[in-house]
Amino acid sequence: MGIYIFLMAVIVEIAFAIPCIITKSNQEKIRSIIRIVAFIGFVLLTILEIIKWSFRYYTIAAVLLMCTV
Repeated sequence: MGIYIFLMAVIVEIAFAIPCIITKSNQEKIRSIIRIVAFIGFVLLTILEIIKWSFRYYTIAAVLLMCTV
């Protein structure tokens, strides 16, 4: 499951980076919204028990939480 989460994050970042590079704009507001949605999605997947909470997900949760603050 960790590989799928990582691949989804990479795909979203690449999909967002391409328009930013083309327009030469940083898009801070949209980037913040994407990170908040990623954190909410991670929490929902954990609550719905799609992701079985274990020690390996503490780091992912901490990084997503720090990015949203």
